[in-house]
Amino acid sequence: MSPKTLSELIKSQLALLDEFEFLASGRELSLNEAREIQDLMSLSKKSIKQVEALIQENVTQRYYKAIFEQYRHKGKQSGSITYAPQEEGSELVVIEANIPKKVAWDHTKLMNVFGALDFDVASKYMKVEFKLSEANYGLIMDGPDFTEELQNQVNAARTITLGEPKVKMVLPDVK
Repeated sequence: MSPKTLSELIKSQLALLDEFEFLASGRELSLNEAREIQDLMSLSKKSIKQVEALIQENVTQRYYKAIFEQYRHKGKQSGSITYAPQEEGSELVVIEANIPKKVAWDHTKLMNVFGALDFDVASKYMKVEFKLSEANYGLIMDGPDFTEELQNQVNAARTITLGEPKVKMVLPDVK
């Protein structure tokens, strides 16, 4: 897609928003109007996501070596860095890169370390957390392995917090 075509696409999206200004007036929409607008917005979102992905891919490919040179220069394997390209027209642009780090722990080994320490000392450095899936909770409540007393203790440890309801119009595929 050429920059001119991209510019035209953006301008058409903005013009489209102007056309739907009446939505802010509080006027009720018919279901057909709502469906048309939702279909159009869905298509617009898809187009925008595709353009964003293409831009992201282009920037990544173009600055890949320079970005990883910055990581090497700073002695980092992960985290965030900022790179300022040294080329004409780049005065107002910086490239931000982030390599996330995910750490996994061997729980059995940590449990052995925790057990070797005084509880107060161990709990100062480590967090022990027990989790129970809803599927296993159901098995505990319906199964023979837990006494009624233990089931009551499990129930006492369970807190349910409801999230915000999410409502959306679902449109059937028309064929």
